[in-house]
Amino acid sequence: HDARHKDPARHAALSLIPSPRRLRLTGESLHMMPRMRWRLLWPSVPAGLSAAVDALDQACQAITHTAPTTGSDTALDVVIHCASQRVPMPVGLAPVEEAAYRLQIDASTITLEAEHAAGCFYGIQTLQQMLQLAAMQPTDNGVVLPGVVIEDQPRYRWRGMMVDSARHYQPISFLRPSAGG
Repeated sequence: HDARHKDPARHAALSLIPSPRRLRLTGESLHMMPRMRWRLLWPSVPAGLSAAVDALDQACQAITHTAPTTGSDTALDVVIHCASQRVPMPVGLAPVEEAAYRLQIDASTITLEAEHAAGCFYGIQTLQQMLQLAAMQPTDNGVVLPGVVIEDQPRYRWRGMMVDSARHYQPISFLRPSAGG
């Protein structure tokens, strides 16, 4: 009687690695369905993050089976705001406070806000992780993301994960998504 089988949306939020500093479930859900109209708005994200935004775009397209629209008649808006337009530092080199972000998901909008590019990057990674977890457990209503408010920043200067495959065998199907592939 695993919780992920009862509520896959909740599982997508509670299974994040690393665990966010603050995560509040709002009780709402976002249903991403095939053929739904959506748009990706990122007017204030530094150009150095375009690859991360492109990867997020691809993840949303994989779920909805449609490219983003430029019109305003949409069922979902994915909005990314980054206050600083400074070229981002390499991942892992930014001060901890520059890697802070706020991610909010409600029934029709995903909003990511960060003061600095590093925070934007980490927020996009968290959202992609939630999309991947939710996509592994589709429902009759499409892929369901939980309504959440996540406020996070690294606890330590470096983020990482060690997999000791010599003592704890993990199949490639586990390792590949963990490594971003």
